[in-house]
Amino acid sequence: MNINRRGLLTGALASIAYNAIAGNAHAQTAAEPTVLDVPYYIDPELSTGSHDPVGILYIAGFDSSGSVTTPNNEFQNQLNTLADTIERPDFRESIFMPGGPGSAALFVADYSNDSLLRIAGIDFREDDPRKFEIVANRIRTLERRANDGTKHHTFLENAARCLDHCPWQCDNINVNIMTDGTGTKNENIKYMKMLAERYGAVVSSLTTRVSAPDIYEWCKANLTTPAYKFTGPDGKLLKGGITEEIATEIDTQSDNVVAYANAVYKVFRKQMILQSASLEPNRTHAMLRARHGRIMGLNQLELT
Repeated sequence: MNINRRGLLTGALASIAYNAIAGNAHAQTAAEPTVLDVPYYIDPELSTGSHDPVGILYIAGFDSSGSVTTPNNEFQNQLNTLADTIERPDFRESIFMPGGPGSAALFVADYSNDSLLRIAGIDFREDDPRKFEIVANRIRTLERRANDGTKHHTFLENAARCLDHCPWQCDNINVNIMTDGTGTKNENIKYMKMLAERYGAVVSSLTTRVSAPDIYEWCKANLTTPAYKFTGPDGKLLKGGITEEIATEIDTQSDNVVAYANAVYKVFRKQMILQSASLEPNRTHAMLRARHGRIMGLNQLELT
């Protein structure tokens, strides 16, 4: 893939138009919909145009609610840690290494009282570091759109809408939501069930520890797909999602967020590595043993 300066300019202009249209849609909507309309769900410049399946698909949601503070850089640090994961060489290489998924796709949305798709679907089918860097930089430069309540289910509904418009079949769909607050558990469970049964997607929570309440335990019970409870569209019971404490409030509000970024990366990487278990018997035992070694080393990961 050859991305020249003209392509970068086109992408920047498209991104500006995309956010402007979406922002106007929000401002002009009196009924305050749960999911805001967007002009497109698949990126017109960075997507490859292929309709072939992808090996792994991520839908990432970042928290724009009022509890995420702007003066202490918590909002920007949240975006930076997600961007750092996308552009890490070892993350990119793990997609394309032998036994890896071979291809990946990504959507990114925010959520507060409603949810807006901020990075339309992009598929990665070549080991092209420049493309990963472009996507990471787009994530870093997203502006804050809202700072209202914490309604996780708006993002889950938006994830379903992304999958309705997604041209890429995938057997390993991960819906990852970053949060520092609790929400409406009944709505969350309803949408987790729907995502599982309709699309085979699992929801994982990336939580931030606060003084009260216990966000980790709440998300484990109400915002993480339970293991082997829901049946996917193929009739098989689905594996569960991951609940991971990725940071404390001090981590998210400091300039040194290395531990925070490593924890976010670890969740994404773990999901990628564990995808081989869901693909048996297509994976060899040798591949699984090699991946087990990588999993055991996840706690040793550091940013470079």
